[in-house]
Amino acid sequence: DAAAGLNTYVWAADNSFMSQIRTDGRFKVIQDEGNRANVGTETYGWLLGDEIDMCCGPPGFAGGNGYTMIQNVLNSLPADNRARYANYGKGVLLWESDSDAAKFINGPNGNNSFQQIVSADLYWFTDPNENGNSRKGFGSSYGTDVARMRMLDNMDGVRQPVWAFVETGWPFTESASQGGRAIQPAEMRSAAWHALIGGARGIIYFQHSFGGPWVVDHHTRRSSCEGTRPMLITLNAQIKGLAPVLNSPFVTSGHSATGDVRYTVKWNGSNFYVFAGANRGGGSATFSVPCVGNATATVLDESRSVTISNGSFSDSFADKNAVHLYRIDGGSRCGL
Repeated sequence: DAAAGLNTYVWAADNSFMSQIRTDGRFKVIQDEGNRANVGTETYGWLLGDEIDMCCGPPGFAGGNGYTMIQNVLNSLPADNRARYANYGKGVLLWESDSDAAKFINGPNGNNSFQQIVSADLYWFTDPNENGNSRKGFGSSYGTDVARMRMLDNMDGVRQPVWAFVETGWPFTESASQGGRAIQPAEMRSAAWHALIGGARGIIYFQHSFGGPWVVDHHTRRSSCEGTRPMLITLNAQIKGLAPVLNSPFVTSGHSATGDVRYTVKWNGSNFYVFAGANRGGGSATFSVPCVGNATATVLDESRSVTISNGSFSDSFADKNAVHLYRIDGGSRCGL
């Protein structure tokens, strides 16, 4: 796992491994609140619940009061100063009103009174239940989910880290003829980078296969279903290398893009960075940061560069999974 660039376990389901994780010392754990035995210095947070918004929803929806369920878990936890984390799903992403969904994200009274780290999962490449959804099959949909979570999170004016889920195998029981399938390596990279472009502060890889040739494979990132492990290693190394940039401020104005892309601009104190991924079909895209003037866009990990003229440069995105990461070298600092 460390060789693949992983540093955190979210819900170590088999508590018998906790002592080994603790002794190893390289990993942090966010443990499910229902598995409180054998935890120690490795455990930095508690998972309050998984997809409570889907099973139990707000009052009068989906059979129960999910707010009360989470509050009851919080009341039962020790005052140990560990972070509280919860994962949600299609309830907050698709089904519920903004106000109802925001109560899960921010707590009924706001101020992140439920959790201090939040995520939501929807596997847009592999979920057979979304075959009729126009967002199915696109990495950009993971970015859209993060953007919705960030919007809901900001409704109380208090921010918390939003993490994203990306599948690494065949996470549904449906067969291929029923619409089930495994994610492909390029899709996994696209999903992760679109989530980061959308503002995710962490990526969680869902490692279980419940169907396909790897049925009940609970270590897909190790067994390399569909050859995803080499991509995972490269992807995580790239994200780790760019962590100082990803953790730097967003540039929220003074730039634009045309073409079928999603993008974001970062400033790390020395350079502008433009991270971009194809939205639906790829093709040519033009990016403009007018104040930069004449410079060079170095395309990271691709051994090439693109000329920036009067703050503008163009590039090609081969298909819907294409992602390019640019560092702007030279030109104006635009007063930053």
